[in-house]
Amino acid sequence: MDNSEKNLTFAAQLILNNLRSETDEAKINWKSEQAIQLFEKAIGHNPANDELKIGLGSVYIFGKGRFGAADETMKGVQQVLSVVRKDSTNMKAQLVLGIGGFISRQYDKAIYRLQKVIATEPHNLEAIAFLADSYAASGNKAEAIKYYEISKRLYNNPHYTEEVNERIKQLQ
Repeated sequence: MDNSEKNLTFAAQLILNNLRSETDEAKINWKSEQAIQLFEKAIGHNPANDELKIGLGSVYIFGKGRFGAADETMKGVQQVLSVVRKDSTNMKAQLVLGIGGFISRQYDKAIYRLQKVIATEPHNLEAIAFLADSYAASGNKAEAIKYYEISKRLYNNPHYTEEVNERIKQLQ
């Protein structure tokens, strides 16, 4: 593979996108290592590229940190925080931090970040779904149900609606 920033980024993004739906821990760890190497090489070409930093942080959060490795999650959070410190309006970074807060069971931080995203992007289904899950996990049933209902209207998919209705039922 050509070692250009474009090719490295493309390959890293492909692995990251695939990583999010992977369930096998061994595969997650292997894919994470590959994506980390690719993102780090791409950052070497362009250290000021915030999208690359968000990508690298996402690999740690959605990959290595997913199974409770708090230190790995925090590596990802620190990468993404470096972007937010420069530009608090970067909603992609805010979303990743919100999801990272949910994954690391820091529900108050997750709710704070995800609310920011929704205030700017009211139709962001991923943010709304994670916000509902964060409220549910924190024990705020009313807010969880509110956002689950919003997510059902936005997605409008019978299978998804059935799954969300089951979550709502468990909360009531």
